[in-house]
Amino acid sequence: MKLLNMIYADCMNNNIPQIEATELIDLNANNGVSNYARDHLARYLEIDTLEAEDILFTNGADAAIHAISQTYFQDRDIAYLDLNYRYATELITKKALASTEIRTVRDFEKGERNLEEMPNKIDILYITNPDNRFGLLINRERMQSISLETIRRGAICIIDEAYMDYAPNHSLVKSDMTNTVIVRTFAKFFSLESSRIGYIIGDRKIIKKLKDFIPQYPIATSSIEKLVETISIDEKELLVKREQCARKKEKFYRFCQTHKIPYIHSHTNFVTILIGPKEVSEINFGQHSVKEFTLDNTLYFRVSLDKIEYREND
Repeated sequence: MKLLNMIYADCMNNNIPQIEATELIDLNANNGVSNYARDHLARYLEIDTLEAEDILFTNGADAAIHAISQTYFQDRDIAYLDLNYRYATELITKKALASTEIRTVRDFEKGERNLEEMPNKIDILYITNPDNRFGLLINRERMQSISLETIRRGAICIIDEAYMDYAPNHSLVKSDMTNTVIVRTFAKFFSLESSRIGYIIGDRKIIKKLKDFIPQYPIATSSIEKLVETISIDEKELLVKREQCARKKEKFYRFCQTHKIPYIHSHTNFVTILIGPKEVSEINFGQHSVKEFTLDNTLYFRVSLDKIEYREND
């Protein structure tokens, strides 16, 4: 099977579509470029097929949440889980009939979290998983249970998996996605921040409604070209990238333990600590390597592991 996958990958890579810089391409239509992108994305997500009706490519995460908010948030009862995505939070609280932030029980040692309780009345459940505060994860089995409970109540489940590429075994992409959509991006794991390209995958009825809202040609040709180059990456390279991230985290954990820095186990490419960068003289913190936030009157510092350098041989 591995050999067949490698042969398939080689065949696909030899047929990369040629894109003219001045060409307008709609990734949400049926054409050679979109077929190529969807075929490779399906292989990456380990699903059999990915038809145009199953996915909506968007101009980044903001465009995705904007499309969802304009079509589904208005005058709804929305529950959201520990959301630290300011743009999404503003849209939810602005458009919802009622909005509820669901608190969680956090297990920092295991990098996990669990819902304390679900609201009785709910039209939409919006969950980020892993979350973008601590990198904590709701495991796949628990997330499936939450999704099924949401659907049983006749509600829509929206799961923001922006960082799930670092923990792919816990994604719900391969599950039954009735009344469920998953928001993902190429900005994090695939490092296409400047290209502003993401996608929404899931229930065809929801995708169709969102697609009717999104304008034609939503993504720049230069971004599509970058995506086509990136999405054909070999699965071995992706595995190496995840292993490199895991090694960086383990090194940072050891550093924190050595220097008695309280830290929180993460399932992403960042680690949150409770000591500010100015107090850590043994690390060079690169530009935009640290984000501060306050939760429950506690100040936290989210450290991007790709943007730090150790001053000592730790």
